[in-house]
Amino acid sequence: MMLRMCQWLYEHNMRSVIVCASDSNKEITDKIHSFSTKIICTDIKNARQTADIFRELQQEEELHVISFAWTFYMDIERMKKISHLKFDHCLYCIHPETFKKGIGFKSRLLQEYAIRSYRKIYKRMNVNRAIVMMDEINTRESDHYMKVQLDPPPAIIRLPMYCQSRSDADNIINDGYDSNIIMTAARADFPYKGYMLGLIDDFVILKKDFPHIKLQIISAGDDIDELKTKIRQTSEDVRKDIFLEEWLPYEELLAEMRKCKVFIGMGTSVLDAALNYKPAIAVQYSTRENLSDHFIADRPGYFGTEQGVKEKASALIRQSFEWSRNEYKEACKDSFQKVSIMYDIDTCMKAFARYRTKYQGSLLNGYECFRHHMNNVYNNIRFRNVHAFDYEEINGTQKTE
Repeated sequence: MMLRMCQWLYEHNMRSVIVCASDSNKEITDKIHSFSTKIICTDIKNARQTADIFRELQQEEELHVISFAWTFYMDIERMKKISHLKFDHCLYCIHPETFKKGIGFKSRLLQEYAIRSYRKIYKRMNVNRAIVMMDEINTRESDHYMKVQLDPPPAIIRLPMYCQSRSDADNIINDGYDSNIIMTAARADFPYKGYMLGLIDDFVILKKDFPHIKLQIISAGDDIDELKTKIRQTSEDVRKDIFLEEWLPYEELLAEMRKCKVFIGMGTSVLDAALNYKPAIAVQYSTRENLSDHFIADRPGYFGTEQGVKEKASALIRQSFEWSRNEYKEACKDSFQKVSIMYDIDTCMKAFARYRTKYQGSLLNGYECFRHHMNNVYNNIRFRNVHAFDYEEINGTQKTE
């Protein structure tokens, strides 16, 4: 997503800078550099160090800052408070658990305290137009957890995607119809992306009616061993048709997508599949079952399935194998068209380029700044041996991400 955003800004003669903790993912950073984007690595929790960076950037031109995690948003707002800096700053909510502060507490009382405390900031951010939601699911999940209905509701700007038609679309569609491959691609992060475990269970059942089908899984991450164990537990006649690739560069991933019959997943990968003329099934997150009630073409605003859906995604997979060639062709074209209309990068990025908050000073008071700092200190100690999402430590892969 950040790569696409930087590319669009470059194409429209707008400067971009990424301030982050690490630039270890060379596949992505090398491409980002090609768009004249400056990458600055720093500890964002260090308010004085971060203030020096933003003060220098602000001397060059007006700043419009987007954070992608609430913790980072709070880090920057604390920095603004301490350093007396003012600039436009919003949080782009791209994950349904973005605002779920305190969700890890086992004590219900502590969780309720966290919700009450952070709900004040959540509401204050909305008044200031500092919240931008990616979709309706994130809006509902956030409001439900915070036990409030924001009024007016936050702006929604869809995930920006390059939606370019292909001259070989008909060949891709015909090859897809002749293919027997069910494909998915996701980080091994369970239970959040646990649908992959349920997909293996569904594949075992589907194999009885469609003996020639194959399952291709592209995955790597902290929970990859659980996925491997799940595959090993299947019978040999099923296991021989399950193929696990532990990582692929992005362009290679798209090329593999174009070979499959149907794609199953959640998030950006579903949109990628649709834009490569595939029927794409959007599944539910945070479950070890493979649940879905729609193809992305049916509900293009939902590239995940809402919590509470009970329908098995296997019914949609079965449907895709039962289509006639003409029905399959129409489904593929519909998939591309519906996603293109909603997620076109020009529409989404122009909305970001126009977007402004009401007030540019810090939204945090002194106590909230202190509390956030102490939370950082506590979490640094608690998670000192955890290196989640470390690109250099992806288990089992010798390829670039």
